[in-house]
Amino acid sequence: MEAILFKLNKQTFAIKLDDIDEILMMCDLHQIPGSPDFIAGTINLRGTMIPVIDLSKRLGYVRPTPPPQTLENEDSQSSFQKGTRLVVITVNNLRIGMIIDGLHKVEHLNPESHHESVVSDEAMPDYIDGMIVEGSGIVQMVHIQQAVLPEELSILKNT
Repeated sequence: MEAILFKLNKQTFAIKLDDIDEILMMCDLHQIPGSPDFIAGTINLRGTMIPVIDLSKRLGYVRPTPPPQTLENEDSQSSFQKGTRLVVITVNNLRIGMIIDGLHKVEHLNPESHHESVVSDEAMPDYIDGMIVEGSGIVQMVHIQQAVLPEELSILKNT
């Protein structure tokens, strides 16, 4: 299976390429005043407003801070680190952007190396889909379609 790998808090995660519509360079987000915390903002993607969710927050991490602004990078300064991308997915006919930090690479992962989580299913969020042993490391699989909860989908449809 082909997947994109990204790092958060020194841990490697993967999303199956089949679950992704497209991967975009990070762009400025339009904030929505009063929106729930899980909504990072919206983008205009070829004439369509797409809600954006911060995947690092969804996975329980604090957003990494970008390097400090200097004279050399002041024109290109962003609130996101280098390597941050927007992954566009479709859930229940709704296109959604997910902010992915630390995009590492696209890699073929052996599905035979898939292991269930060592934590009970009741304790694991639906969007963590086990682990893949890759060399001496562990890659946690993210079922990106499950990263948006049903009640959040109804909120996103109204943004």
